[in-house]
Amino acid sequence: MADYLLLKGVSFLGGRHETTERDMNAIHTLFKQSLALDPYFLQTCYFTQAYLAWHGEKYKDAIELLKISNNHRSWDWQPAFFIGFDYHYFLNDNIKASKYLMEAAKKPGASPFLANLAARLSQKGGQTEAAIAFLKSMRLQTKDELVKEQLNKRIKALEEVKILEKGIARYKEKFSRPPQSLDDLVNSGILSGLPENPYGKRFVFKDGEIEF
Repeated sequence: MADYLLLKGVSFLGGRHETTERDMNAIHTLFKQSLALDPYFLQTCYFTQAYLAWHGEKYKDAIELLKISNNHRSWDWQPAFFIGFDYHYFLNDNIKASKYLMEAAKKPGASPFLANLAARLSQKGGQTEAAIAFLKSMRLQTKDELVKEQLNKRIKALEEVKILEKGIARYKEKFSRPPQSLDDLVNSGILSGLPENPYGKRFVFKDGEIEF
């Protein structure tokens, strides 16, 4: 029954070009019911991360369900890893992110760099590199092609962001001030051209951060 509810939710999303807030609330309910029937079901954990967190931007709802998986799958490092990622990447809460990554790092099969990532999050800087490392680890673990496609696109975008961040740092060093726009990086000769955003939009430098 748990797998039926999960399949129902995924099929519902797959049949829609756009999803509304009401749609994502319904998906949250279906995934929650699936976990109530079988809190050990790993696929619910995967799809919670893929659809609620990434697709639906329901970060707190995703964490709520992932914590259920984490409490029951005490031997599995992945639920704690997803929770840590969501706290870091989506909610900018590095203290909680570090806590869950440390928990994940202690479990069998966990990637050896998780402990280093957790330590890095307690320091300033390195956020983009940490996010890329997170996503690459997620890509290695997932078998769902749709999720892999989303991860590949996000990794590519962040790799381009890293190029821009390095360019901005060089611009600040050269001119003792930040650029007014990313075009300044090209006009000043620091970059030969602006990288392409895999999401089809232009990268924007706003309030000290790169948006995409």
